[in-house]
Amino acid sequence: MADYPGAIKTFTPEEDGVTEMVAADPNAVYAEITAIQAELGLLPKGGYASVAARLAGLSSAPTIFVAAYNASAASILYAYATGGYVCDGTADEVQINAAIAALPAGGGKVVLSEGTFIIASSILRPITGRLWLEGQGCVATEIQLANGVNDFAIKKTGAGVVNQTKFSNFGIYGNSANNATGGGINLTGMTGAILEDITINTVGSKRGIFADGSVETCAGSIWRNVSVYTCTAEGVRLEGCYGYNITNSFTSFTTGVGWSFVNCGELMCLGLTSDQSTGVAFHLYNVNRSVFYVTAFQCDSTGMLLDAASKENTIHLQSWRCPKINDYDAGLWVKDGCFDNYCLVYIGEHYVANPISVKLDGAGTGNVVTGIIEGTLDSLAVGTNIHNLQGYTGPSVVDPGNAGAISVLASGQCSLVTGGAATRTLAIPTFVGQTLMLAFKTDGGDCVVTVASDLLYAASAGHNIITFANVGEFIKLEAVENGAALQWAVIAISGAALSG
Repeated sequence: MADYPGAIKTFTPEEDGVTEMVAADPNAVYAEITAIQAELGLLPKGGYASVAARLAGLSSAPTIFVAAYNASAASILYAYATGGYVCDGTADEVQINAAIAALPAGGGKVVLSEGTFIIASSILRPITGRLWLEGQGCVATEIQLANGVNDFAIKKTGAGVVNQTKFSNFGIYGNSANNATGGGINLTGMTGAILEDITINTVGSKRGIFADGSVETCAGSIWRNVSVYTCTAEGVRLEGCYGYNITNSFTSFTTGVGWSFVNCGELMCLGLTSDQSTGVAFHLYNVNRSVFYVTAFQCDSTGMLLDAASKENTIHLQSWRCPKINDYDAGLWVKDGCFDNYCLVYIGEHYVANPISVKLDGAGTGNVVTGIIEGTLDSLAVGTNIHNLQGYTGPSVVDPGNAGAISVLASGQCSLVTGGAATRTLAIPTFVGQTLMLAFKTDGGDCVVTVASDLLYAASAGHNIITFANVGEFIKLEAVENGAALQWAVIAISGAALSG
Protein backbone atom coordinates (compact mmCIF):
# COMPACT_ATOMS: atom_id res chain seq x y z
CA MET A 1 0.00 0.00 0.00
CA ALA A 2 1.20 3.55 -0.64
CA ASP A 3 3.16 5.25 2.13
CA TYR A 4 0.82 8.20 2.55
CA PRO A 5 1.58 10.82 5.21
CA GLY A 6 -0.63 11.18 8.26
CA ALA A 7 -3.09 8.63 9.64
CA ILE A 8 -3.56 5.94 7.04
CA LYS A 9 -6.86 4.09 6.79
CA THR A 10 -5.98 0.39 6.47
CA PHE A 11 -8.22 -2.33 5.16
CA THR A 12 -7.27 -5.11 7.55
CA PRO A 13 -10.50 -6.50 9.04
CA GLU A 14 -10.77 -6.73 12.78
CA GLU A 15 -10.81 -10.18 14.34
CA ASP A 16 -14.57 -10.38 14.56
CA GLY A 17 -14.80 -10.01 10.80
CA VAL A 18 -17.67 -7.56 10.91
CA THR A 19 -16.42 -4.42 12.66
CA GLU A 20 -14.62 -3.31 9.49
CA MET A 21 -16.77 -3.84 6.41
CA VAL A 22 -16.18 -2.43 2.96
CA ALA A 23 -18.74 -1.14 0.53
CA ALA A 24 -17.22 -3.05 -2.33
CA ASP A 25 -15.61 -6.45 -2.24
CA PRO A 26 -11.90 -6.76 -1.29
CA ASN A 27 -10.87 -7.13 -4.94
CA ALA A 28 -12.49 -3.80 -5.77
CA VAL A 29 -10.72 -2.15 -2.82
CA TYR A 30 -7.39 -3.53 -3.96
CA ALA A 31 -8.02 -2.33 -7.51
CA GLU A 32 -8.86 1.14 -6.25
CA ILE A 33 -5.70 1.35 -4.15
CA THR A 34 -3.62 0.13 -7.07
CA ALA A 35 -5.15 2.81 -9.29
CA ILE A 36 -4.33 5.51 -6.73
CA GLN A 37 -0.74 4.33 -6.46
CA ALA A 38 -0.38 4.32 -10.25
CA GLU A 39 -1.78 7.85 -10.43
CA LEU A 40 0.11 9.46 -7.58
CA GLY A 41 3.20 7.29 -7.10
CA LEU A 42 4.36 5.60 -3.91
CA LEU A 43 5.19 8.87 -2.15
CA PRO A 44 2.60 11.43 -3.23
CA LYS A 45 3.50 15.03 -2.42
CA GLY A 46 0.05 16.49 -2.61
CA GLY A 47 -3.64 15.79 -2.89
CA TYR A 48 -3.66 13.58 0.21
CA ALA A 49 -7.08 14.81 1.31
CA SER A 50 -8.71 13.60 -1.88
CA VAL A 51 -6.93 10.26 -1.64
CA ALA A 52 -8.01 9.80 1.99
CA ALA A 53 -11.58 10.65 1.08
CA ARG A 54 -11.60 8.02 -1.63
CA LEU A 55 -10.16 5.40 0.73
CA ALA A 56 -12.59 6.28 3.52
CA GLY A 57 -15.49 6.05 1.12
CA LEU A 58 -14.54 2.51 0.24
CA SER A 59 -13.88 1.32 3.78
CA SER A 60 -16.91 2.68 5.62
CA ALA A 61 -19.56 0.11 6.46
CA PRO A 62 -23.05 0.68 5.06
CA THR A 63 -25.14 1.73 8.07
CA ILE A 64 -28.88 2.22 8.49
CA PHE A 65 -30.30 3.91 11.60
CA VAL A 66 -33.60 2.87 13.24
CA ALA A 67 -35.22 5.07 15.89
CA ALA A 68 -37.57 3.77 18.60
CA TYR A 69 -40.99 5.34 19.04
CA ASN A 70 -39.83 6.82 22.37
CA ALA A 71 -36.33 7.78 21.26
CA SER A 72 -35.06 11.32 21.70
CA ALA A 73 -36.10 13.97 19.19
CA ALA A 74 -32.51 14.11 18.00
CA SER A 75 -32.47 10.38 17.22
CA ILE A 76 -35.78 10.55 15.36
CA LEU A 77 -34.61 13.55 13.32
CA TYR A 78 -31.35 11.74 12.55
CA ALA A 79 -33.25 8.68 11.27
CA TYR A 80 -35.32 10.85 8.92
CA ALA A 81 -32.30 12.85 7.79
CA THR A 82 -30.23 9.78 6.93
CA GLY A 83 -32.98 7.81 5.21
CA GLY A 84 -33.41 5.48 8.15
CA TYR A 85 -36.55 4.16 9.82
CA VAL A 86 -38.75 5.37 12.68
CA CYS A 87 -40.84 2.92 14.69
CA ASP A 88 -44.27 3.54 16.20
CA GLY A 89 -44.19 1.08 19.12
CA THR A 90 -46.34 -1.50 17.32
CA ALA A 91 -44.73 -4.39 15.43
CA ASP A 92 -41.39 -2.57 15.38
CA GLU A 93 -39.75 -5.63 13.85
CA VAL A 94 -41.27 -4.46 10.54
CA GLN A 95 -39.00 -1.40 10.43
CA ILE A 96 -35.97 -3.29 11.81
CA ASN A 97 -36.34 -6.12 9.29
CA ALA A 98 -36.85 -3.56 6.51
CA ALA A 99 -33.59 -1.86 7.51
CA ILE A 100 -31.78 -5.22 7.42
CA ALA A 101 -33.26 -6.00 4.02
CA ALA A 102 -32.21 -2.57 2.72
CA LEU A 103 -28.52 -3.28 3.32
CA PRO A 104 -26.48 -4.00 0.18
CA ALA A 105 -25.78 -7.55 -0.91
CA GLY A 106 -22.52 -7.65 1.03
CA GLY A 107 -24.28 -6.72 4.26
CA GLY A 108 -23.74 -3.93 6.73
CA LYS A 109 -24.81 -2.48 10.03
CA VAL A 110 -28.18 -1.61 11.51
CA VAL A 111 -28.01 0.74 14.49
CA LEU A 112 -30.89 0.94 16.95
CA SER A 113 -31.44 4.14 18.87
CA GLU A 114 -32.04 4.38 22.57
CA GLY A 115 -35.57 3.49 23.64
CA THR A 116 -37.92 0.50 23.48
CA PHE A 117 -38.64 -1.55 20.37
CA ILE A 118 -41.85 -3.57 20.79
CA ILE A 119 -41.91 -6.51 18.40
CA ALA A 120 -44.89 -8.68 17.40
CA SER A 121 -42.71 -11.33 15.71
CA SER A 122 -39.03 -12.16 15.41
CA ILE A 123 -36.27 -9.93 14.12
CA LEU A 124 -34.90 -12.00 11.25
CA ARG A 125 -31.30 -12.45 10.26
CA PRO A 126 -31.29 -13.21 6.49
CA ILE A 127 -29.20 -16.03 5.05
CA THR A 128 -27.01 -13.75 2.94
CA GLY A 129 -24.62 -10.90 3.68
CA ARG A 130 -22.91 -9.76 6.84
CA LEU A 131 -24.97 -8.24 9.65
CA TRP A 132 -24.13 -6.17 12.70
CA LEU A 133 -27.14 -5.20 14.83
CA GLU A 134 -26.11 -2.69 17.47
CA GLY A 135 -27.90 -0.70 20.13
CA GLN A 136 -26.85 2.10 22.47
CA GLY A 137 -26.28 -0.14 25.50
CA CYS A 138 -28.08 -3.05 27.16
CA VAL A 139 -30.05 -0.64 29.36
CA ALA A 140 -30.55 2.19 26.88
CA THR A 141 -31.86 0.01 24.02
CA GLU A 142 -34.47 -2.66 24.76
CA ILE A 143 -36.18 -5.08 22.40
CA GLN A 144 -39.44 -6.17 24.00
CA LEU A 145 -41.72 -9.03 22.99
CA ALA A 146 -45.36 -7.99 22.70
CA ASN A 147 -48.01 -10.26 24.21
CA GLY A 148 -48.45 -13.59 22.47
CA VAL A 149 -45.33 -13.67 20.29
CA ASN A 150 -44.15 -16.98 21.77
CA ASP A 151 -41.03 -17.08 19.63
CA PHE A 152 -37.43 -15.92 19.78
CA ALA A 153 -36.81 -12.19 19.69
CA ILE A 154 -34.02 -12.80 17.15
CA LYS A 155 -33.44 -15.78 14.86
CA LYS A 156 -32.27 -16.69 11.38
CA THR A 157 -34.75 -16.98 8.55
CA GLY A 158 -34.54 -19.53 5.75
CA ALA A 159 -32.43 -22.65 5.30
CA GLY A 160 -28.66 -22.44 5.18
CA VAL A 161 -25.72 -21.35 7.31
CA VAL A 162 -24.65 -17.71 7.57
CA ASN A 163 -21.33 -16.21 8.62
CA GLN A 164 -20.25 -12.93 10.17
CA THR A 165 -23.09 -11.91 12.45
CA LYS A 166 -22.74 -9.58 15.39
CA PHE A 167 -25.28 -8.52 18.02
CA SER A 168 -24.17 -5.93 20.56
CA ASN A 169 -25.21 -3.33 23.08
CA PHE A 170 -28.90 -3.98 23.61
CA GLY A 171 -31.25 -5.78 25.95
CA ILE A 172 -34.13 -8.18 25.31
CA TYR A 173 -37.19 -8.31 27.56
CA GLY A 174 -39.06 -11.57 26.97
CA ASN A 175 -42.33 -10.68 28.74
CA SER A 176 -42.62 -14.33 29.84
CA ALA A 177 -45.92 -13.75 31.66
CA ASN A 178 -47.50 -13.24 28.23
CA ASN A 179 -45.06 -15.39 26.19
CA ALA A 180 -44.83 -18.76 27.89
CA THR A 181 -42.91 -20.25 24.97
CA GLY A 182 -40.89 -17.18 24.09
CA GLY A 183 -37.11 -16.90 23.94
CA GLY A 184 -34.19 -14.54 23.50
CA ILE A 185 -31.74 -15.34 20.67
CA ASN A 186 -31.61 -18.47 18.51
CA LEU A 187 -28.12 -18.87 17.01
CA THR A 188 -28.91 -22.04 15.08
CA GLY A 189 -27.36 -21.79 11.62
CA MET A 190 -25.14 -18.81 12.52
CA THR A 191 -21.42 -19.65 12.29
CA GLY A 192 -18.93 -17.23 13.80
CA ALA A 193 -21.64 -15.18 15.53
CA ILE A 194 -20.53 -12.55 18.04
CA LEU A 195 -22.57 -11.51 21.07
CA GLU A 196 -21.26 -8.57 23.04
CA ASP A 197 -22.80 -6.62 25.91
CA ILE A 198 -26.20 -8.29 25.63
CA THR A 199 -28.75 -8.66 28.45
CA ILE A 200 -31.70 -11.04 28.13
CA ASN A 201 -34.38 -10.85 30.80
CA THR A 202 -37.63 -12.64 31.69
CA VAL A 203 -37.95 -15.10 28.81
CA GLY A 204 -40.09 -18.21 28.36
CA SER A 205 -39.38 -21.87 27.69
CA LYS A 206 -37.38 -21.36 24.48
CA ARG A 207 -34.53 -20.18 26.75
CA GLY A 208 -32.45 -17.03 26.85
CA ILE A 209 -29.96 -18.23 24.23
CA PHE A 210 -30.28 -21.42 22.20
CA ALA A 211 -28.27 -23.04 19.41
CA ASP A 212 -28.67 -26.48 17.85
CA GLY A 213 -25.75 -27.54 15.69
CA SER A 214 -27.45 -30.84 14.87
CA VAL A 215 -30.01 -28.87 12.83
CA GLU A 216 -27.65 -26.37 11.18
CA THR A 217 -24.01 -25.62 11.91
CA CYS A 218 -23.41 -22.97 14.55
CA ALA A 219 -19.71 -23.11 15.37
CA GLY A 220 -17.01 -20.61 16.28
CA SER A 221 -19.16 -18.14 18.22
CA ILE A 222 -17.65 -15.48 20.50
CA TRP A 223 -19.56 -14.05 23.48
CA ARG A 224 -18.45 -11.26 25.76
CA ASN A 225 -20.43 -9.82 28.68
CA VAL A 226 -23.68 -11.68 28.04
CA SER A 227 -26.28 -11.86 30.83
CA VAL A 228 -29.38 -14.06 30.95
CA TYR A 229 -31.67 -13.96 33.95
CA THR A 230 -35.17 -14.74 35.20
CA CYS A 231 -35.95 -17.52 32.73
CA THR A 232 -38.79 -20.03 32.99
CA ALA A 233 -36.46 -22.72 31.58
CA GLU A 234 -32.71 -23.15 31.05
CA GLY A 235 -30.79 -19.92 30.75
CA VAL A 236 -28.46 -21.06 27.95
CA ARG A 237 -28.58 -24.32 25.99
CA LEU A 238 -26.02 -25.22 23.32
CA GLU A 239 -26.36 -28.48 21.38
CA GLY A 240 -23.78 -29.78 18.93
CA CYS A 241 -21.75 -26.56 19.11
CA TYR A 242 -17.98 -26.44 18.65
CA GLY A 243 -15.31 -23.79 18.95
CA TYR A 244 -17.25 -21.35 21.15
CA ASN A 245 -15.37 -18.75 23.20
CA ILE A 246 -17.53 -17.36 26.01
CA THR A 247 -16.16 -14.89 28.58
CA ASN A 248 -17.52 -12.84 31.50
CA SER A 249 -21.10 -14.05 31.12
CA PHE A 250 -23.72 -15.27 33.57
CA THR A 251 -27.16 -16.73 34.11
CA SER A 252 -29.29 -15.98 37.13
CA PHE A 253 -32.65 -17.09 38.54
CA THR A 254 -33.31 -19.74 35.90
CA THR A 255 -36.01 -22.37 36.34
CA GLY A 256 -33.89 -25.41 35.57
CA VAL A 257 -30.28 -25.58 34.41
CA GLY A 258 -28.27 -22.38 34.26
CA TRP A 259 -25.86 -23.44 31.49
CA SER A 260 -26.50 -26.60 29.46
CA PHE A 261 -23.90 -27.95 27.01
CA VAL A 262 -24.97 -31.04 25.04
CA ASN A 263 -22.75 -32.91 22.56
CA CYS A 264 -20.33 -29.99 22.38
CA GLY A 265 -16.56 -29.74 22.10
CA GLU A 266 -13.57 -27.41 21.95
CA LEU A 267 -15.25 -24.75 24.05
CA MET A 268 -13.37 -22.03 25.94
CA CYS A 269 -15.59 -20.77 28.77
CA LEU A 270 -13.85 -18.29 31.05
CA GLY A 271 -15.50 -16.33 33.83
CA LEU A 272 -18.97 -17.90 33.59
CA THR A 273 -21.37 -17.75 36.54
CA SER A 274 -24.63 -19.54 37.30
CA ASP A 275 -26.51 -17.88 40.14
CA GLN A 276 -29.52 -19.33 41.95
CA SER A 277 -30.82 -21.75 39.33
CA THR A 278 -33.41 -24.30 40.45
CA GLY A 279 -31.52 -27.03 38.60
CA VAL A 280 -27.88 -27.85 37.94
CA ALA A 281 -25.70 -24.78 37.56
CA PHE A 282 -23.52 -26.23 34.75
CA HIS A 283 -24.52 -29.44 32.94
CA LEU A 284 -21.91 -30.96 30.62
CA TYR A 285 -23.49 -33.81 28.63
CA ASN A 286 -21.01 -35.52 26.31
CA VAL A 287 -18.71 -32.50 26.23
CA ASN A 288 -15.08 -32.99 25.25
CA ARG A 289 -11.75 -31.19 24.96
CA SER A 290 -13.04 -27.99 26.54
CA VAL A 291 -11.97 -25.53 29.24
CA PHE A 292 -14.30 -24.18 31.93
CA TYR A 293 -13.42 -21.55 34.55
CA VAL A 294 -16.78 -21.14 36.25
CA THR A 295 -18.62 -20.22 39.45
CA ALA A 296 -21.81 -21.84 40.73
CA PHE A 297 -23.59 -19.88 43.43
CA GLN A 298 -26.50 -20.95 45.62
CA CYS A 299 -28.17 -23.30 43.12
CA ASP A 300 -30.76 -25.81 44.30
CA SER A 301 -28.99 -28.74 42.68
CA THR A 302 -25.45 -29.74 41.68
CA GLY A 303 -22.86 -27.05 40.96
CA MET A 304 -21.37 -28.89 37.97
CA LEU A 305 -22.52 -32.22 36.53
CA LEU A 306 -20.28 -34.14 34.10
CA ASP A 307 -22.45 -36.64 32.29
CA ALA A 308 -22.63 -39.09 29.35
CA ALA A 309 -19.00 -39.69 28.39
CA SER A 310 -17.76 -36.14 28.90
CA LYS A 311 -14.00 -36.42 28.46
CA GLU A 312 -10.68 -34.60 28.33
CA ASN A 313 -11.97 -31.38 29.86
CA THR A 314 -10.10 -28.95 32.10
CA ILE A 315 -12.35 -27.53 34.79
CA HIS A 316 -11.80 -24.88 37.43
CA LEU A 317 -14.94 -24.81 39.56
CA GLN A 318 -15.87 -22.62 42.49
CA SER A 319 -19.12 -23.91 43.93
CA TRP A 320 -20.66 -22.11 46.88
CA ARG A 321 -23.86 -23.25 48.62
CA CYS A 322 -24.51 -25.89 45.94
CA PRO A 323 -26.64 -27.87 46.41
CA LYS A 324 -28.89 -25.50 48.31
CA ILE A 325 -31.81 -27.92 48.68
CA ASN A 326 -31.16 -31.47 47.44
CA ASP A 327 -29.11 -33.67 49.78
CA TYR A 328 -28.35 -36.22 47.06
CA ASP A 329 -26.67 -33.69 44.76
CA ALA A 330 -23.13 -32.35 45.07
CA GLY A 331 -20.86 -29.42 44.38
CA LEU A 332 -19.20 -31.48 41.64
CA TRP A 333 -20.65 -34.75 40.32
CA VAL A 334 -18.71 -36.84 37.80
CA LYS A 335 -21.01 -39.57 36.53
CA ASP A 336 -20.39 -43.02 35.04
CA GLY A 337 -18.63 -43.08 31.69
CA CYS A 338 -16.80 -39.76 32.03
CA PHE A 339 -13.04 -39.99 31.74
CA ASP A 340 -9.76 -38.06 31.64
CA ASN A 341 -11.22 -34.87 33.11
CA TYR A 342 -9.05 -32.64 35.30
CA CYS A 343 -11.04 -30.74 37.92
CA LEU A 344 -9.62 -28.12 40.28
CA VAL A 345 -12.33 -27.24 42.78
CA TYR A 346 -13.19 -25.04 45.72
CA ILE A 347 -16.47 -26.17 47.20
CA GLY A 348 -17.73 -24.54 50.35
CA GLU A 349 -20.56 -23.48 52.67
CA HIS A 350 -23.40 -25.92 52.26
CA TYR A 351 -27.06 -25.35 53.15
CA VAL A 352 -28.12 -29.01 53.24
CA ALA A 353 -27.93 -31.19 56.33
CA ASN A 354 -25.71 -33.87 54.76
CA PRO A 355 -23.53 -32.05 52.25
CA ILE A 356 -21.71 -33.91 49.51
CA SER A 357 -18.95 -31.84 47.98
CA VAL A 358 -17.76 -34.28 45.32
CA LYS A 359 -19.38 -37.40 43.84
CA LEU A 360 -17.35 -39.72 41.62
CA ASP A 361 -19.41 -42.56 40.17
CA GLY A 362 -17.87 -45.99 39.79
CA ALA A 363 -17.41 -46.39 36.04
CA GLY A 364 -15.44 -43.22 35.41
CA THR A 365 -11.73 -43.54 34.65
CA GLY A 366 -8.76 -41.21 34.65
CA ASN A 367 -10.57 -38.29 36.26
CA VAL A 368 -8.45 -36.13 38.56
CA VAL A 369 -10.17 -33.99 41.20
CA THR A 370 -8.09 -31.74 43.40
CA GLY A 371 -8.70 -28.67 45.51
CA ILE A 372 -10.42 -27.68 48.74
CA ILE A 373 -13.81 -28.87 49.93
CA GLU A 374 -16.12 -28.53 52.91
CA GLY A 375 -18.27 -31.61 53.31
CA THR A 376 -17.78 -35.18 52.15
CA LEU A 377 -16.57 -37.17 49.19
CA ASP A 378 -19.18 -39.68 48.07
CA SER A 379 -18.97 -42.88 46.02
CA LEU A 380 -15.26 -42.77 45.25
CA ALA A 381 -14.82 -44.43 41.88
CA VAL A 382 -12.94 -47.73 41.92
CA GLY A 383 -11.53 -47.24 38.43
CA THR A 384 -8.53 -45.02 37.84
CA ASN A 385 -9.97 -41.84 39.29
CA ILE A 386 -7.74 -39.80 41.57
CA HIS A 387 -8.65 -37.26 44.18
CA ASN A 388 -6.49 -35.07 46.38
CA LEU A 389 -8.89 -32.88 48.30
CA GLN A 390 -7.84 -30.72 51.21
CA GLY A 391 -10.55 -30.73 53.84
CA TYR A 392 -11.71 -34.27 53.10
CA THR A 393 -11.36 -36.43 56.22
CA GLY A 394 -13.13 -39.67 55.37
CA PRO A 395 -11.39 -43.05 54.88
CA SER A 396 -10.86 -43.01 51.13
CA VAL A 397 -8.48 -45.98 50.77
CA VAL A 398 -9.81 -49.47 51.46
CA ASP A 399 -7.61 -52.05 53.21
CA PRO A 400 -7.03 -54.71 50.51
CA GLY A 401 -6.53 -57.56 53.00
CA ASN A 402 -3.67 -60.02 53.35
CA ALA A 403 -1.19 -59.98 50.46
CA GLY A 404 -3.17 -57.19 48.80
CA ALA A 405 -1.96 -53.99 47.14
CA ILE A 406 -2.90 -50.74 48.86
CA SER A 407 -4.49 -48.38 46.30
CA VAL A 408 -2.47 -45.33 45.33
CA LEU A 409 -5.19 -43.72 43.22
CA ALA A 410 -6.24 -41.22 45.87
CA SER A 411 -5.11 -39.41 48.97
CA GLY A 412 -6.60 -40.56 52.24
CA GLN A 413 -6.30 -42.98 55.12
CA CYS A 414 -6.01 -46.76 54.97
CA SER A 415 -6.97 -48.50 58.24
CA LEU A 416 -5.20 -51.87 58.38
CA VAL A 417 -6.92 -54.90 59.91
CA THR A 418 -5.25 -58.32 60.39
CA GLY A 419 -6.50 -61.74 61.46
CA GLY A 420 -3.01 -63.17 61.75
CA ALA A 421 0.41 -62.31 60.42
CA ALA A 422 -0.21 -60.46 57.16
CA THR A 423 1.44 -58.51 54.36
CA ARG A 424 0.57 -55.64 52.08
CA THR A 425 2.30 -53.92 49.17
CA LEU A 426 2.42 -50.22 48.36
CA ALA A 427 3.27 -48.89 44.88
CA ILE A 428 4.97 -45.60 44.10
CA PRO A 429 2.72 -42.50 44.36
CA THR A 430 0.50 -41.34 41.53
CA PHE A 431 0.85 -37.55 41.76
CA VAL A 432 2.92 -34.92 43.54
CA GLY A 433 1.44 -33.91 46.89
CA GLN A 434 -0.57 -37.10 47.32
CA THR A 435 -0.86 -38.04 51.00
CA LEU A 436 -1.50 -41.44 52.55
CA MET A 437 -2.01 -42.35 56.19
CA LEU A 438 -1.47 -46.01 57.12
CA ALA A 439 -2.89 -46.81 60.56
CA PHE A 440 -3.02 -50.15 62.39
CA LYS A 441 -6.68 -50.48 63.40
CA THR A 442 -7.08 -54.14 64.46
CA ASP A 443 -4.15 -56.31 65.60
CA GLY A 444 -4.66 -59.98 64.79
CA GLY A 445 -0.99 -60.31 63.97
CA ASP A 446 1.79 -58.11 62.67
CA CYS A 447 1.24 -56.35 59.35
CA VAL A 448 4.28 -55.90 57.08
CA VAL A 449 3.96 -53.39 54.23
CA THR A 450 6.54 -53.55 51.42
CA VAL A 451 6.95 -50.29 49.49
CA ALA A 452 8.00 -50.33 45.81
CA SER A 453 10.89 -47.92 46.46
CA ASP A 454 12.85 -46.67 49.46
CA LEU A 455 11.14 -44.21 51.77
CA LEU A 456 12.62 -40.72 52.06
CA TYR A 457 13.26 -40.26 55.79
CA ALA A 458 16.25 -38.41 57.17
CA ALA A 459 16.15 -40.22 60.50
CA SER A 460 16.36 -43.68 58.93
CA ALA A 461 17.27 -43.74 55.24
CA GLY A 462 17.27 -46.63 52.78
CA HIS A 463 14.25 -48.55 54.06
CA ASN A 464 11.23 -49.82 52.15
CA ILE A 465 9.49 -52.07 54.71
CA ILE A 466 7.01 -50.81 57.31
CA THR A 467 6.04 -53.15 60.18
CA PHE A 468 3.00 -52.56 62.39
CA ALA A 469 2.97 -54.57 65.63
CA ASN A 470 0.47 -52.77 67.87
CA VAL A 471 -2.90 -51.05 67.49
CA GLY A 472 -2.60 -47.29 67.09
CA GLU A 473 0.69 -47.30 65.24
CA PHE A 474 0.69 -45.18 62.09
CA ILE A 475 2.81 -43.62 59.40
CA LYS A 476 1.93 -40.63 57.24
CA LEU A 477 3.45 -40.42 53.75
CA GLU A 478 3.50 -37.69 51.11
CA ALA A 479 4.51 -37.92 47.45
CA VAL A 480 7.49 -35.84 46.38
CA GLU A 481 9.55 -35.59 43.21
CA ASN A 482 12.97 -37.21 43.45
CA GLY A 483 14.64 -36.51 40.14
CA ALA A 484 12.37 -37.86 37.43
CA ALA A 485 10.56 -40.23 39.80
CA LEU A 486 7.88 -39.89 42.45
CA GLN A 487 8.73 -41.25 45.89
CA TRP A 488 7.04 -41.55 49.27
CA ALA A 489 8.48 -39.28 51.98
CA VAL A 490 7.78 -39.92 55.67
CA ILE A 491 5.96 -36.94 57.18
CA ALA A 492 5.11 -38.49 60.56
CA ILE A 493 5.57 -41.88 62.20
CA SER A 494 4.47 -43.35 65.53
CA GLY A 495 5.33 -46.89 66.64
CA ALA A 496 5.72 -48.44 63.19
CA ALA A 497 9.21 -49.84 62.45
CA LEU A 498 11.18 -49.23 59.25
CA SER A 499 13.57 -51.82 57.81
CA GLY A 500 14.67 -53.46 54.56
